Amino acid sequence: MSSKYDAYWENRLDAILQLFDQARTSGTSEALALTDLNALSKRGSWHGTLKIVAGQSVYHKGAHLAALGALLTPRLPEWSREHAWIVTVGDDLQLTVEKTELQQTNWLRTPIGRPNSRRRSSTPRFTWGH
Repeated sequence: MSSKYDAYWENRLDAILQLFDQARTSGTSEALALTDLNALSKRGSWHGTLKIVAGQSVYHKGAHLAALGALLTPRLPEWSREHAWIVTVGDDLQLTVEKTELQQTNWLRTPIGRPNSRRRSSTPRFTWGH
């Protein structure tokens, strides 16, 4: 099922992938202006984060970032799987990408959106390291 945000992100995907390349070398990308995001919906705040670990979206705050994660992760370059990434949309409607290091531990045990869940998983988990 497609999201109302899919076409929006699809039109910006190349620019967002360039931000990953910037963050790969410098740790943090420049900002990408998303000033037209307000035209999609009357939303109180667009602020949120998308976390990607080993090429998989593992956390998102907001449907707009869930849609971005679904479109973005299959198109990430192979080298991106060696790191963890934090994609942030700020209150100022600026999108940035930050590279963090993978540390294999139990990060994925909790399902998205349920931080206090007791659900067990055999999936390797990760934590964010700097």
